[in-house]
Order: sequence, then structure tokens, then C-alpha cells
Amino acid sequence: MVDDLTNGGSYGDLNNAYRVVTASDINDAGVISATAIKCASGYDNTDHFATCGNGLETETVVAVKLIPIQGATSADIESRSVDTSTVTREGASVTLLSLFFLLAFRVLRDSLLTITSAV
Repeated sequence: MVDDLTNGGSYGDLNNAYRVVTASDINDAGVISATAIKCASGYDNTDHFATCGNGLETETVVAVKLIPIQGATSADIESRSVDTSTVTREGASVTLLSLFFLLAFRVLRDSLLTITSAV
């Protein structure tokens, strides 16, 4: 991923404020123009899907220029980690049985309205 190019190295902490989304062009000198998402205070960690300010801050879309580091090779690229923690979802869900009851209620209500208006 292009975003891995901005991870790690001596600039890692400064680059943690950006997540590169797409690269649009590269010139003969190896400079890449790209679109990134920026978190002004820096992301909470270096994971791909890290939150911005514990999920409370707003990210902005910015244009960035990725300038190659002289002497760097593909071996110097550090891949961002992926958060694999599980999220426990709590709350109601609509089941097939509840949809049946809603439909039955609607049919019963419509038939009662038809009978009442006919009288």
C-alpha cells in the first residue's frame, strides 16, 4: 500500500498525522502526488485503521507530495500493522420473526381501517 511509504523511519512520528489514500501521479524524479487524510494531533497509533484523537477529532482531506529518501530501498519500507481486536456489538436487531409481526400488524390495521370507513 502507498500508505506504508510514510510509516516508520526517522520521520515516522511526523508522518503519523497522515494516512495516504490514493496516489495520483509520479514524476521522473520519483516524487509522488497523492491524496491523504490528516489528523492534526496525529493518529492514536500507527495501525492502518487507527482513530484520530480517540475518535473525537475530525480528519481533513489534503493533497500531499511524497519525496523519495535518497539511498532508501524497498527493504526500508515498514508495513503498517492492522488492528485485529474484536468489537462486541450490543443492541437490537431486526429478525425475520419481527418483520413478520410488523407485516401482520400492517395488514390487520389496514383491514380494520377499511371496515371502519365502510361503516
